[in-house]
Amino acid sequence: MLYRKNIKTGEDISILGFGAMRMPTNEDSTIDKVRSQEMIDYCLAHGVNYYDTAIPYHGGQSEAFLGEALEDVRQDVYIATKMLHGKINKYEDMEEMFAQQLKNLRTDYIDYYMVHGLVNAQLWHRLKSLGFADFVKKHKASGAIRRIGFSAHMAFPAFKEVMDDFDWDFSQIQYNYIDEDIQASSKGLEYAQAKGVPLVAMEPIRGGLLTTVNEEIANIFDKAKDKKTPAGWALRWVMNHEGFLTVLSGMSTMEQIKENIEIAGVASESSMSDDDMKIINEAKDAFKSRIVVPCTQCSYCLPCPQGVNIPAIFESYNLYYILDETRGKRWYYVMTSGMMGAKGEASLCVECGLCEPKCPQKISIIEELKNAKAILAPDETKESVQ
Repeated sequence: MLYRKNIKTGEDISILGFGAMRMPTNEDSTIDKVRSQEMIDYCLAHGVNYYDTAIPYHGGQSEAFLGEALEDVRQDVYIATKMLHGKINKYEDMEEMFAQQLKNLRTDYIDYYMVHGLVNAQLWHRLKSLGFADFVKKHKASGAIRRIGFSAHMAFPAFKEVMDDFDWDFSQIQYNYIDEDIQASSKGLEYAQAKGVPLVAMEPIRGGLLTTVNEEIANIFDKAKDKKTPAGWALRWVMNHEGFLTVLSGMSTMEQIKENIEIAGVASESSMSDDDMKIINEAKDAFKSRIVVPCTQCSYCLPCPQGVNIPAIFESYNLYYILDETRGKRWYYVMTSGMMGAKGEASLCVECGLCEPKCPQKISIIEELKNAKAILAPDETKESVQ
């Protein structure tokens, strides 16, 4: 297992982090504790020391299970979890939520605590206005919060705004080889490095999507001298970048655990060859050739007066065709249903047209929103999602 040093604290963090959101489950959707514990024990034995969870994972089961699974080795691992900003309406809500999380995790401190899933800067400013700084100051002073950060699902301008507005210890961004120019993206990575803020990479395999490639992409990968699985290509590409403290993987099977740990034993910064980079760039181009809406996630179309999350809808719409329809629909739900703190479904559009003149790509936004809704949520109504 390779480790990266936290440039702010000197802590050695395993380059592979365990994302506790896709563990094996029983038929009733409860976590299969036996299989999941076996996976975690294998990770512990092979040097994985960073474990990431959140309140919503596994329908609210993840924190409590992870607390139980890691209780005997608590001093040897780093635990990360998150504040659900959408559930915070006053300062006291932060205190109540955090107290419950400590109880769930069977600990009296969180190593890496973050605001969960900011999709725009306005959500951050709202949380800040409710006393977030006082909350952090109090719990850092007591040692209950060791590091404070935020996870970001937003474009670079909003990421930069939030990054500059607080004294963050770290941040977490989505990063993989087809999302290099989406959300905070490479600009966010470069900016965080310049500020000396460590990053955690999430979705390096795009929720498992990059493990399933079509024949065209399989043939591209097959040209490499050093053979890798699709997951191997995806993980190696993210780990090849400096600036990431750890790379999270939501692993569901022991086979995935073993493969990813093997990768994490060789994936140092700048370890991919020029030929490797040429091949992965070719694969990226093949993926992107399936894009149906040329949205770059710049978010110039926002804010929408009705709250429509236009970039997230187009991202989901493209994923439907690039990868598979189930994942496209699932991402649409995650990003527009309100579970990330703000609703933004396509059915909210009233065709005011304010967005279209702002689009640098000259996308027919109103028409494409109709197309996306027909594919991703044909039965969606305002009443059904509120």
